[in-house]
Amino acid sequence: MATKAEPDLGKALKELRDQVVVGTEVGRYGESRFDFSAAHVTASVDELLARLGVDRLDVVQCHDMEFGYLDPVVNETLPALVKLREAGKVWAVGITGCPLDMFPYVLDRVPLGTWTWRSLIATTCSPTGRWRGCCLSSKPQVSVPSTPPRCRWGS
Repeated sequence: MATKAEPDLGKALKELRDQVVVGTEVGRYGESRFDFSAAHVTASVDELLARLGVDRLDVVQCHDMEFGYLDPVVNETLPALVKLREAGKVWAVGITGCPLDMFPYVLDRVPLGTWTWRSLIATTCSPTGRWRGCCLSSKPQVSVPSTPPRCRWGS
């Protein structure tokens, strides 16, 4: 969703671009609007690049993929992000969502490359806040750098 602040942020980025990581999420637009189509994802990235006045985003993640069907995410959304990466518009692509059981399904079906992932559910952390390892893919060559897990215990 476009904001009036993005062009102003883009002006600031002109001087700081090499010092900051610029990222966004695609697929979820607002509280209850989802569009995982390749056309919409590609247009969203191109529009953001234009509004920010930059030629590349560092990270673009398919956001809240559990709200869509996983096959279109695998067969349409992520290939579109890979094409954007191959075109030099995106450096890293990834996925976000809550149920960890969907990650192996998706990661086993996407092309290898620079991937990030994020899941904000408490089961990804122990009560001490230490990361609990989990098997994310049956492919031994899949490397998945993760954003730091966030633990929420209680309300």
